[in-house]
Amino acid sequence: MSLSIFWQTVKSYWLTICLYCGGLLLYSMFLTSVYPVAKDLGTNYTDIFEKIPSQVRDFMGGTNFLSGGLTFEGFLSLEHLNFFWVIAVSAFIIGFASRAIAGEVEQGTIALLLSQPVTRTQIFLSKLAVGVLGIAALVGAVMGGIIWQAHRSDIAIAPIEGYWLFIGVAILFFVSILAVAMMFSTMVVERGRAMLMGLLFVIVSFAMDIFARLNEDWKNLDWLSIFKYYGKPDAILTTASVDDLHLWVFIGIIVVATVAGIAIFNRRDIAV
Repeated sequence: MSLSIFWQTVKSYWLTICLYCGGLLLYSMFLTSVYPVAKDLGTNYTDIFEKIPSQVRDFMGGTNFLSGGLTFEGFLSLEHLNFFWVIAVSAFIIGFASRAIAGEVEQGTIALLLSQPVTRTQIFLSKLAVGVLGIAALVGAVMGGIIWQAHRSDIAIAPIEGYWLFIGVAILFFVSILAVAMMFSTMVVERGRAMLMGLLFVIVSFAMDIFARLNEDWKNLDWLSIFKYYGKPDAILTTASVDDLHLWVFIGIIVVATVAGIAIFNRRDIAV
C-alpha cells in the first residue's frame, strides 16, 4: 500500500464520508428516540405486524417481535438495520469504488497515479483501504448514535457484546461489497458502467434473498446471496452469536475479489 496515495484519496473523500456519517448518526439517534413512542403503541403495532405475511416478516427482521414484544433491538432491525442502512452504506460503497479505478481512467487522472513510483497493486490496495476506513466510520456513526441516544433516553439495550459483534459482522459484510465493487471497477473504463455492475450485484443478491424467503421452491437461492450471511441484526444484537461460516464466507469474498481485482488491474492495458 502507498501512504501517499492513501492520504490523497482520504483528502478527496473526507467530506463525503463526514456527510454520510453525520446523516446516518442523526437518523440513528432520531430513530432511537422514536422507540419509546412505538413501544407505547403496544397492541396496535403488533396488530399491524401480524397482518404482514410471515415470509415478509422474516425478511424484515425482528425475529422475536411477536413472541417477545417490541424489543429495542427488534425495532432497530425492523426500521433501520435490516434494510435502510444497507441501502445508504451500499450507495457510498458503489459510488466510491466506481470512482476509485474506473473513474480515474475515465477522467484521465490515472496517468498521474501511474507516473508515481508505486505499483498498480499498491494503488488498488490504497484505494481499498480508504474504502474500508469509510465503512468503519459509517458503521461506527450508526452504532455510536444508537448507543448514545439509548443511554440519553434511558432505553435498556442488550449486552454490549452483541453490539460489538454486530459491528464486526456489518464491517465484514460491507467490505465484501466493497471488494466486489472494486473488482468491477478494474474491469471497465467508465464510472457509470462500474456503478451499474456494483448496483446489479447488490440488487440481484437482494432479490435472490427475497425470493428464497418468499418461495420454498427457491430456498436454495439464498446460498448465492450475500444477504444470507449478513443474517438477522436483532438476533446478533441480542444473542451475541453468529454462525462462523458466515464470517468465513465474507472473508473468502473479500480475499477472492481483492486478488481478482489486483490481477485484472495489473493485466489491463491502460492508455495514459
